[in-house]
Amino acid sequence: MLIVAAIGLLGVAGLTMNNLKSSANSAWRSQAALLADDAAERLRVHNVWQLGASGLPVASPAYRMHCVGGVPGDLLPGVRCTAAHDALDCPDPAAMRTTELENLCSKVADVSRGGVPGGALLIDPVTDASGRTVYRIEVGWDARSASAGAVVPRASYVMEVRP
Repeated sequence: MLIVAAIGLLGVAGLTMNNLKSSANSAWRSQAALLADDAAERLRVHNVWQLGASGLPVASPAYRMHCVGGVPGDLLPGVRCTAAHDALDCPDPAAMRTTELENLCSKVADVSRGGVPGGALLIDPVTDASGRTVYRIEVGWDARSASAGAVVPRASYVMEVRP
């Protein structure tokens, strides 16, 4: 009788641990969705437009960015806003966009600032069939695994936006 009760309690403990793991992964997925939406809004607000060959407005220049652990890569060269600038005194819209996305990049992997564990952000421009730029935004993070010694699986949230 005691053995059956012990096995039952172990089963309940295992189910509870699985539930906690699923809850944490769900919370990280929600946070990744918020970060991707934040990136999309920063792209929309600070976009520079020009007319493409088809006569449709396109983002100029198409912006690609990859950052892992708060370190940005693939950034457009040029002027950045500095602490000396305020939001109304930044040199140009492209500089403001670059600065805003660098700020988001520093937040992505910082859990205390609303990021995700092992956070990475990829913003990749893709041209759709109409010749307009669509941004593919992917936020990746380290998912929880069932065993402590296992390789940490990666999870990601992907969205596409037209600025």
